[in-house]
Amino acid sequence: MAGLPHILVTHPSKQSNIYRRALGAERGGFPTKLLTGFYYRKGYFPYDLWRLFPKRIGERLHKSLRSRTQEGLSDDAIVPVCGPWLELATRPWSLFGGTAAPFVEFQDDIHDRVAAKWVRRYPKTDAPVIVYGFQGSCLHTFRAARERGFITLMEITLPPCQFRIVAEERVRLGHPPGQSAPPARPLQEIKEAQYLINQSYFSIDCMRHLGANDRRMIHLPMGGDVTRYRPAEGPRPDRPFQLLFLGQLSIRKGLHHLLQAWHELALPNAKLLLVGALGDPDSKPYLDKYAGEFDYLGFVPHDRLPELFQESDAFVIPSLAEGGCNVVYEAMASGIPSIVSRNAGSAITDGVQGFVTPVGDVPALKRAILQLYENPELRARMGRAARERVQQFTWAEHERRLAGLLELLAKAGGAELPGLLDLIDS
Repeated sequence: MAGLPHILVTHPSKQSNIYRRALGAERGGFPTKLLTGFYYRKGYFPYDLWRLFPKRIGERLHKSLRSRTQEGLSDDAIVPVCGPWLELATRPWSLFGGTAAPFVEFQDDIHDRVAAKWVRRYPKTDAPVIVYGFQGSCLHTFRAARERGFITLMEITLPPCQFRIVAEERVRLGHPPGQSAPPARPLQEIKEAQYLINQSYFSIDCMRHLGANDRRMIHLPMGGDVTRYRPAEGPRPDRPFQLLFLGQLSIRKGLHHLLQAWHELALPNAKLLLVGALGDPDSKPYLDKYAGEFDYLGFVPHDRLPELFQESDAFVIPSLAEGGCNVVYEAMASGIPSIVSRNAGSAITDGVQGFVTPVGDVPALKRAILQLYENPELRARMGRAARERVQQFTWAEHERRLAGLLELLAKAGGAELPGLLDLIDS
């Protein structure tokens, strides 16, 4: 192998700590480029235009802009292939915490095509080049990479089998199934990628179901911020038991199961706190049905989340399908136990750092909630175990594992691995 491999990370925006992949590669000593779109760079036009707005609006814009950068990542690594213009044109209210789902696929495709042209022009080098993409935005980029003889690596953020799982649940609930088959694009990307990073064992099982070979697959969980998220200090205040749900309010997240379980338990001196945007209109009837039995905060700024975890006694995410659930690592770092479904893809060991329940099993969900509600000592013990366990899943550990993986794949040169490469205990 001639020199350190060059790493080209490509993604149109910031989702689920995407920037940290480029940061990990750069800290591993590899020449790294992040092909992205809207990335805040102070002093560059048009990012500092926030100063022209009235103070209150300008401060809000500036705060949002600061979230579109990654501390520690060098400015030289940033390649804004589309700049801010594509996102500003397709998602005009994204800076204010809104979403524009109909435009996301279009944005991903445009970024992918522009990034592919950039990859075709990448300077020749004797060192291996790894193009690191994410599902939904790297099909044309991977094809360009293969033309150049580059290695292609894709991270699965939400496995395509989620469409079938959610469609079946929607039918069970009496809703139209919606989309039940995966879109063609992610399936094509899976075929184009030489290697697939999976954030959880659930994702690996889904890839196998789609025919992916174990000799192409890697298990690399996400990381958690153990500095920003920490256990509350001092004795617990005398307050009601608080169970926190954080994520999009949707059928996929198992919101309807949680609301049913909470209703049937009818616990005195207890509060269910729902945090997140309404991600599925068909979830609203369940919110209406159980109105008054929970507190709903809606979208909460990222800087408020550590406080919410510290104020809660337990965290719950009974998802039908996840890639890797970063909020579970944040709960663990905050020193509280979690109740997760088997498909939530986390580092929770059943009965140790919390409870792992079968998907859709409301009685099991009720038992787990009740055990934590009735046993403060159990909550404390599991919370301590969670804080200890998450030390294996810090972002620093993720960077270390990623650096080793990139070096290994560069040496493999696109050849198949001996079998599933599991980095969870490496």
